[in-house]
Amino acid sequence: MFNTHPAALPNGPAAGIVAPSLLPKYTPRPTVRVIPCGEFEQLSDESKDRFLGSEFELTSQSDRMGYRLKGPELRRTTSDETVSAAVTFGTIQLLPSGQLIMLMADHQTSGGYPRIATVISADLPVAAQLGPGDRISFRVTDNAAAELTALEFDRELRKLSIAAFFGKFW
Repeated sequence: MFNTHPAALPNGPAAGIVAPSLLPKYTPRPTVRVIPCGEFEQLSDESKDRFLGSEFELTSQSDRMGYRLKGPELRRTTSDETVSAAVTFGTIQLLPSGQLIMLMADHQTSGGYPRIATVISADLPVAAQLGPGDRISFRVTDNAAAELTALEFDRELRKLSIAAFFGKFW
């Protein structure tokens, strides 16, 4: 049976009480915030500029394990082999071809490709809604800003949960 409580309806008493920070801004061309990591400093200056100043297109080879991104070729300043290291949902790895892969929900636990950045948790829902042909770009943020965004999101989500539990929307 569907929930027909007035608070659950789009135009019911709960309409407009959800904090804007809880509503992902879905678009086929988002800019997501990333934290440089791992081997980011091994990118050439030109490649860093390309990474942060370009759009990357999701290819049809994308799936729940990872989004293959097509864009300007990126290169490292070293040819040293990368040791396998832990990866997470949102890790962006540099493939030998100079293209990128962004690891998604069903990602592996470790990988041997250079890790250049990680999408912050608050922006993962936006990235996860992209499909082949959509484009994505990246903007650097820092750990403090990412943590503050996550804390604000969690606080607003808890307020919404309490309001829904008690049926009181203020």
